[in-house]
Parts: sequence; C-alpha cells; structure tokens
Amino acid sequence: MSRKRVTSFIIGIITVFILAVLVFSGCTKPAPAPAPAPAPAPAPAAKVYKWRLQSADIAANLWVSEHYADIVNKMSDGQIQITPYPAGELVPGKEIASSVQAGTIDMALGLAFYSGDFDLADIEYGLPFAYHNLEEARVFWETSGFMDLQRESYAEHNLFFIGPYYTVGMGLLTKEPAYSLEELKKFKIRAGAGYAPFLEKMGISTVFIPYAEMYTGLQTGVIDGCILGTLPSYRNQSLHEVAKYYYRPEFVAPAVCSIFMNMDLWNSLPENLKTIVEVANKEYWSVAHNYWTEELAKTVGHPEDLGVTIIEFTPEQLKEFRVEAVAYWDDVAQKSPRAAKAVALLKDWNRTMGRID
Repeated sequence: MSRKRVTSFIIGIITVFILAVLVFSGCTKPAPAPAPAPAPAPAPAAKVYKWRLQSADIAANLWVSEHYADIVNKMSDGQIQITPYPAGELVPGKEIASSVQAGTIDMALGLAFYSGDFDLADIEYGLPFAYHNLEEARVFWETSGFMDLQRESYAEHNLFFIGPYYTVGMGLLTKEPAYSLEELKKFKIRAGAGYAPFLEKMGISTVFIPYAEMYTGLQTGVIDGCILGTLPSYRNQSLHEVAKYYYRPEFVAPAVCSIFMNMDLWNSLPENLKTIVEVANKEYWSVAHNYWTEELAKTVGHPEDLGVTIIEFTPEQLKEFRVEAVAYWDDVAQKSPRAAKAVALLKDWNRTMGRID
C-alpha cells in the first residue's frame, strides 16, 4: 500500500472517530440543573420590653425620667419602651423600692433611703460635705470601689443598681432668716433620713413630710424650712412663694439619686440590652445635671426675680458644720460592716483632697 493511501486511510479513521464522539455527546441527556437553595426563614421578631418607671420626683421634673426613656428607646431601636410616672402616681415614695423588688413596678428613679432598709442609703444620697462638685462625686463613685458596694447592697433586695443620677445638691430654704447656728436651732426643718440625723446632731429639730405637703407645711408653719434640693427645684415646687431665704454653699454638691430595676428582669435581658440600659444612664444624667447647674446659676445669680434672699454661711460656720459632718459619717459607719467600709472609702478619698486628717 502506497504511503499516500495509508495516510488517507488514517485520516478517514480519525474523522469517523470524531464524528462518533460528537453524535454520542449529542444524544446523552444534559446534567440536571441544581435545585434552587431554599429561601432563608424570616428572623424571629425581637422581643419588645415595656416597662413602668416610678420617679420619686414631682411631675414638673418628670422630663428627667422621660429623657432617660427616650435614650433607651432609641439605642434599643424600640426594643425597650419605658413609661415614666411622677411621684405618688403608682405607689407612695416609701413603697417604691419594695414595689420594684416585688416586680410590681419594673424600675425606678428615686431615693432608696425612703424605704429605710438600705445600709448605704445615706452615703448613696451624699453625706454632708462628702464632695463639693460633680467631678469629685463622679470620681469617688467610679474609682473608689463604692459602686461595687452599692450594687452588692441593692442585690440583697432583688434590685439591680443601674447607676447614679447626679443632681446639683442639697440646700437649705427657710421662711425666716438665720445667721447663726443658734438661730437655726429655733427652726423645725423638713429633712429626709439622709440629713435629719446630721441636723439633729447640730441641735436642729427635723420632721419628715411628703413632697405634696411641703407648700402647705411651710405656709401654715408646720415646718420652718426644708432641705431637699436646690433653689431651682424649690422654684419648680413654688416653695419660694412661702419661704424666702436660701443658704449657700449647699451642704453637699451634688446630691445623688439612683436608677434601679428589678433584678429578675435585669437577669432576663440579653447582654446587648443590659449594656444599653447602663450606657443610657450615663448619657441622660449629664444632660440633666447640666440643666440643673445652669438653672442654679440663674436663680442664685438673680434671686430677686424669685423674691428670695441668699444667705452665705461664714467660714467659721462651715468649719463647725464639717466637724459635725465627719462625726455623723462615723455614726453612719455603725449601720453595717459594709457601711463602715464605704465610710472608710469616703474618708480615704477626702484625705487625698486634703480636707480631713
């Protein structure tokens, strides 16, 4: 067979093979298309928490609690919705802590010492002359270890202590002027549990009546004065209409209210919502404190607008007050081993400030 014929033969075989492959491939069934992935199941709707917050403050100051509620609502994308109520609307002031403890109310902005069951209540609110401005109070609360003691105390009552709300202070308002301690001793002063023992230690008579009875009490002479806030808060309660003398400096600046909630409710929250509840507290109190500080500057700067006279304590009077204050701190330390530890922290901190030996 010639070379030319062999070459043609080979080429023919290759051609037949290629045609066969093409025909076979065309006859086979195509691979099935992959099944579409199932659509993901919709995410379950986030749980919405609706809480009631009882404030210990009057309706005119409810904006403080409302501001906190707004911040929490926004930070949680509406997952936590808080409705604040003013003093006395849900329960009386003395029942706030026990009601939150039982879960009747979800949370509160108020004063633990109203209930009389908290060993650190006096220190929490601010012992007389404990600190002189916001930064001092904040540093003490956040760096001394007192916050840990505070949360430990609240936990024993099935409460979670969210954090402090710093007001501007505790000042004295009276119907008649007093320019000496001897003159003050003639008065009967409305004071809460945190300040009544201190005033009585100096020989000043005290009595406790609720907020709602303050105006009438001053007007009718049931009390001669009060110590429960600063001039702007007295103005908001119209107390300047019946008591015209305000004393400076305040006995403590700032005073501290507390925001707390039921412990079972706290423990049920996911970590991200716990963080929001705590962070929101720091956000709102700074706004509220700035407001009260500005209002205090306005009112004491122009007391004549309210018909009020400012009386300044003398350096000698303040020295006497501070001596009595530290002696009162020692009395508070006797309430419990934890109170003794807290007072020791306060004394150590004041020593660093050069105020006590």
